[in-house]
Amino acid sequence: MDNHGRFNLSVAESSFDTWLDGYNPGIPWRKVSIYNEGLLIALICDLEIIKVSNGKYSLDDVMRDLYSEFGLKGKGYSESDYQHLIRKYLGDLTDQIFTQYVNGVEDYLPQLTQSFSYAGMQIIQQASPKWSESNYGFGIDENGGKCVISTVMPCSPADEAGLWSGDEIITVNGIAPYKNVQSLLRMSDTRPELQLLRKGKFFNATLNVSKNLWGRRYKIMMNEVMSDEERSFFEMWKSNRTRP
Repeated sequence: MDNHGRFNLSVAESSFDTWLDGYNPGIPWRKVSIYNEGLLIALICDLEIIKVSNGKYSLDDVMRDLYSEFGLKGKGYSESDYQHLIRKYLGDLTDQIFTQYVNGVEDYLPQLTQSFSYAGMQIIQQASPKWSESNYGFGIDENGGKCVISTVMPCSPADEAGLWSGDEIITVNGIAPYKNVQSLLRMSDTRPELQLLRKGKFFNATLNVSKNLWGRRYKIMMNEVMSDEERSFFEMWKSNRTRP
């Protein structure tokens, strides 16, 4: 969720890009992690297959088909082959998943939220405990005795102020930070004034106050009260992991 590249380059395009430049992240927010994205899309497929088949099948069955039809025969498979096998168990939703989430950049959080809900689980969003992230939209790395900006969220106050990954914070309202930059930002009752160092040059930036919540933390929790249907689905989900 913290990688805004998911709105710029699809997981399929990012996968192809990995063959070109390896695992170099390149320009911030340009692309996504094929591991994180691929895992979440596979999870959606798994939960949806269990749902439409009432627990009879899961993504494991797709993997078994891949092994029997391709692995055992010593031949590779294409994206269309894989998509065809998933459609066998998932039906028309397959096209939506591949169009929107595999080859597209549509936000998958609503679909992921829905898929988790079958098993009585919910995605909880909370404000980041770090003031720079939740209020101004930038992350900070304080290792090595320096205070360096690690991430800047698009359209955030930090982005509008012209901050960028790699900028070193020299002062906050004239005070040099030393493992207390979050406190200095929190204590500011007006717009924080930053002095920064970028590639050997000093410059100043002012952070505007925003009512928006920028940095978030996400966690998955089971509902305190689950319906019989949700509990049954959760048990089917678990049982599918051990089926031979």
